[in-house]
Amino acid sequence: MLARVYARMGKRSEAKRLLLPGLGNDGTVPDFAAAAYAALGDTDEAFRLLFTTVEKHENGNVIFIKSDPHFAILHADPRWKDLLHRMNLPTE
Repeated sequence: MLARVYARMGKRSEAKRLLLPGLGNDGTVPDFAAAAYAALGDTDEAFRLLFTTVEKHENGNVIFIKSDPHFAILHADPRWKDLLHRMNLPTE
């Protein structure tokens, strides 16, 4: 979760350091890590984590993804509707 906080504060290097394997990964659950990557502008990694979470049926907090402002940056991406569809959520 700390990586997401740093990313939202604009502390990109600190956030990336926490997210990189072997460099102090803070044990962040995938949806928190995805939110951090989204805040850093790394939408590819954010979607990779979100799709992996859905595929493993570890939806947890991701069920609130449509209303979570941390993922607002992803809404314009074509993968957003695909993600919602895979989660059986309305795409509109």
